[in-house]
Amino acid sequence: MELSQLLASLACIAVSYGVVQLANEWRRVRRVKMRTVDLPVLNLTGNDYAGAERAYTENLGGLLREGYEKYKHGFYQLFSPTGFLVIASADYVQEISQLPEGTLDFHGATQRRMIGDYNWLQVGDTLLAHTILTDVVRQLGNLLPVLQEEIEYCFQNVLPPCQATWTPGNIQKLAPRLIAIIMGRVFVGPDLNRNKEWVDNVIQFVDDVFAAGWKIKAYSHFARPFAARFLVAETRRVQNQKAMARRLLVPILRDRLASLNEPGAEKHLDLLQWLVVNNAKSPHPKTLENLAELALVAYVGSTHTAATTLTNILLDIAARPNDLEVLRNEISTINLEATGLDLKQSFYINHTSKLDSYMKESQRLNPAFLMTFSRIVRKTFTLSNGLTFPAGTHFIVPASRISLDPEVWENPQEFDGFRFSDLRAKTPENIHKYQFTGTSPQAMHFGYGRNACPGRFFASTTIKVFVAHLLTNYDIKLSTKERPPNDATGSQNSVPQDAEILFRSRQ
Repeated sequence: MELSQLLASLACIAVSYGVVQLANEWRRVRRVKMRTVDLPVLNLTGNDYAGAERAYTENLGGLLREGYEKYKHGFYQLFSPTGFLVIASADYVQEISQLPEGTLDFHGATQRRMIGDYNWLQVGDTLLAHTILTDVVRQLGNLLPVLQEEIEYCFQNVLPPCQATWTPGNIQKLAPRLIAIIMGRVFVGPDLNRNKEWVDNVIQFVDDVFAAGWKIKAYSHFARPFAARFLVAETRRVQNQKAMARRLLVPILRDRLASLNEPGAEKHLDLLQWLVVNNAKSPHPKTLENLAELALVAYVGSTHTAATTLTNILLDIAARPNDLEVLRNEISTINLEATGLDLKQSFYINHTSKLDSYMKESQRLNPAFLMTFSRIVRKTFTLSNGLTFPAGTHFIVPASRISLDPEVWENPQEFDGFRFSDLRAKTPENIHKYQFTGTSPQAMHFGYGRNACPGRFFASTTIKVFVAHLLTNYDIKLSTKERPPNDATGSQNSVPQDAEILFRSRQ
């Protein structure tokens, strides 16, 4: 075959491949703009999908308020940057959560909402979720001294120096580093969690994941796969950070795997160890490179939400000096009376304290995300009201509106830090209700059902230990007259970048 014929053949193949790819993308874009259910769409006028996406990104809170007023006990839709979302009433959450296994896809919904249907990062994984929910939670009692050790390290090396005069600290910027180091001790062990290269990279990784998702969604649906690969710098940085995780974690994982069956081998109290153990039991085990990336991805779901939640809690405490003293007295009592680990465990791990109530109230009014319980339908089902959800439907629940419903909570616009501890004290049957980590159709900021946030127990304990140490050793107050309000971009509800707290050592 002559060179000209060969080139012509290659050109034909390339053109044919390009046509097929374009056709696939055209079909994908059509699916994004295709309604699976006949429900009203609040933010779409005609075919102005771009305008609907802007309204979703810039004014989701207002849209959810309007939708809750009109369809509180039913369903409606919003067109989002990832397609149509069915907004489901809390009335049906219990029924939906009891659907047979395989009907709904939690991990696929998380993937789509965060970064779209692209392959530059896998954010949802059953092995990771199972390991956090079982092994990490089961070991919380043993992990408590480890968390306290890391928190003391952070107070000495990350927070502003403990002084007798007021010292400003940008808590919004400090919290991610604090949480990355503290939780990192449980994720990757003592060899790496304080390592500056590792900490800097995981903080940047979490930021890049969220930033890349929003930047990709700013492009047209047709251009997004190209943008994700070539035009968004954050996706390239994520690839570099994944490579860094493989470089640093695979040697540790290899050693852990080699020592699994060795008599007397150390059983490490960290996520790497438990991932290796659980992966070895799988009929289709992942590679060590896959496990390294999972350990990195654990920071996305855990440290981002925990840092945001911690920041909100500290701002709320700093804004209310009287509440601060009540919390400090409770913490002092525990510290004085705790002669062993049991009493401290009941305070930090169980959920009946005033501090637990304060955390739940802070989350109620300033959740990390406005919506939760995101699911993609994989098998068509019909609800008791006759509404059918075909496969491919993506639905979600407006958790932030439920938290402000006067039919659910008394004076819902008012911050009452001890709302839930007071409710628990009303009757004996309430003692194990209204907990920070608890989920119900009335409190869904951690989701609900079998796919509720697996890391919430670990996050709760970490935050409690940190706040207790802080209030024991520091005075805090706002640097402004009032608590700065949060800002929402889409469903992500963040503290302002310049939010400051003043710290002072207790005399």
